[in-house]
Amino acid sequence: MVDGTNTIIWSWAVSSWLVLAAGCTAGIIYTDIRWFWIPDRAVVVFAVSNVTAWAAGLVHPDGVTVLTIALAFIGIYILYPRGLGSGDVKLALALCLGCPGQGAYVMILLAVFFALITAGVIWFRARQTMLPFGPCLLAGWWLALFFGQTCAAWLGWQP
Repeated sequence: MVDGTNTIIWSWAVSSWLVLAAGCTAGIIYTDIRWFWIPDRAVVVFAVSNVTAWAAGLVHPDGVTVLTIALAFIGIYILYPRGLGSGDVKLALALCLGCPGQGAYVMILLAVFFALITAGVIWFRARQTMLPFGPCLLAGWWLALFFGQTCAAWLGWQP
């Protein structure tokens, strides 16, 4: 999907992948904000579409990065299950498969940044302590998809 100059190469495959991702994003954001629930079907569709994009050469995730984030999210869920829902873990794993290079690290950094801002707003506005983390992950994924390699290089994470 991204060539050596970080120019996005558009094709019907990329368009189809992004339209499918946008549909899943809309559904996940709605259900997570409304009911604090992430539908498994949407996550499976996301995972399958990201694996298909990977297999088609549209995106090239870094295996070590995907494994590191998978283990970190599973560990957080095991050690602190009330702090992170299983839907968030599954969504993070599905999204990592669609991040180019080390963009998954950028996705997580952005997700945590958006979560901190959102948590502050929600707490000051309604004194609510629960936060839908899925929308933050998705915002981080979309930004990492298009700007992840540039951000990772800027942070010195890529050779």
